Amino acid sequence: MKENLNDLRAFLMVAQTGSFTKAGAQMGVSASALSHAIRAIEERLQIKLFHRTTRSISLTEAGEQLYAELSPLFEAVDASIDNLGSFRNTLRGSLRINGNQHAFRYVLWHK
Repeated sequence: MKENLNDLRAFLMVAQTGSFTKAGAQMGVSASALSHAIRAIEERLQIKLFHRTTRSISLTEAGEQLYAELSPLFEAVDASIDNLGSFRNTLRGSLRINGNQHAFRYVLWHK
């Protein structure tokens, strides 16, 4: 069964923050949308991932296991993407200079 990576990231954020409201604020979505996404994951997996009460939320044993396994994977993906930043600030490509022999000899190569 393939899961939506956005839903899994939502699961990780809710697990890290311990709150749908805080996770929603960090992700730029409503707490209600996150709650629906988590409920959909639980229905697809047929496993309860969170204990919910009106005042708190905590991971179930299955949720703790899923968090422990997914967290390093998503951190590695984020690190790989961050490492691509070095390509943004480097020059690349060819530089072509047209000129005559005099310009090359006396302007470019002159020391």
